[in-house]
Amino acid sequence: MIYFDNAATTKPAKSVAETVYKCLEDNFGNPSSLHALGLKAEQTMTVARKNIADALGVPAETVYFTSGATESSNLAVRGAAGTYGRRKKKVITTTV
Repeated sequence: MIYFDNAATTKPAKSVAETVYKCLEDNFGNPSSLHALGLKAEQTMTVARKNIADALGVPAETVYFTSGATESSNLAVRGAAGTYGRRKKKVITTTV
């Protein structure tokens, strides 16, 4: 089968899927909780944030995890509007 809807989702490489599965299986605690599983999940997220930041060459504090594409898009648009909206009178968006 040839899959043409990669804009919506893309099949991950097997090694990526295995790594994600292992992480989810080992770190299912709420990272905001103070119990052992939560602290382990928080530590895993902290390491992931640092690794991503290092790969992008940015400070770890500037890397955010969101629940998905909609939240990420809203964060980006609101951030741009907050930054540039002070100088401009209009923000134009599309339904796409």
